[in-house]
Amino acid sequence: MLTKTIPHTFIRNGYYCFSRRVPSDLRDHYSYHRIVQGLRTTSAQKAKVQASITSAKLEAYWNQVRLA
Repeated sequence: MLTKTIPHTFIRNGYYCFSRRVPSDLRDHYSYHRIVQGLRTTSAQKAKVQASITSAKLEAYWNQVRLA
């Protein structure tokens, strides 16, 4: 179940998880089409901060891969 208030997150067993789909132009670099990572928190406030940091790092990495 995706949480509507926090982008790119869902709750699994009471804990927030981060989930992003791999862009179609980078799918050759991954063995899966989705990246899922546990945020190890039950707090919505902490999950929002961690999800935004993780998303920014992932976007920066994908931009580096595209330029290489």
